[in-house]
Amino acid sequence: MNKKQIYILSLLLSLMFILVCMQQFFSEDIKKVALRNNGVNKFSEYKLNEGEYKVLLPGEWIVEEGMENVDETELEIRFNSDKIEGNITILNNLDSINKVDIRIFQNINNKKYYEYKSNGVSWNVINYEVKENSNNFRNKCYFREDSEGKVILINFKYDDSKSKPSIEVVFEEIVDNFR
Repeated sequence: MNKKQIYILSLLLSLMFILVCMQQFFSEDIKKVALRNNGVNKFSEYKLNEGEYKVLLPGEWIVEEGMENVDETELEIRFNSDKIEGNITILNNLDSINKVDIRIFQNINNKKYYEYKSNGVSWNVINYEVKENSNNFRNKCYFREDSEGKVILINFKYDDSKSKPSIEVVFEEIVDNFR
């Protein structure tokens, strides 16, 4: 190789290195833009079950604590905004996470399953649609088993025609910050 080729090769390698390093900054900025685009400017921390669990929910959302210790439900909180409604439910009497689909989603057709990994934690995800009052609503339910064998469900319901494609970023941010 001559000097010119070595110079060009080293220049290209250094540019590739800079791009790889800068990618993290751009992805965080894109995430912030997507959150703001969906009306989320800040997050508020909520402690559930006397501090056993913590979750960050958008500060603009209305959050209300629901039932506690009813049947299999240890705790449920509901949240909503003008475009999204949902809940976080802690179930304590399911023998296995495999029974979530059988007990909760058995009458739902066209379910799509996949796995979402975040911060070393694997979440099962089910996407499905329901029709209410001639409107199609999309549902996205994240669920996993915690270390005590309780099943954590985070469910989102939204009108696909009124939401933006980047709404997934909001859901992932909530799931990523569930502790």
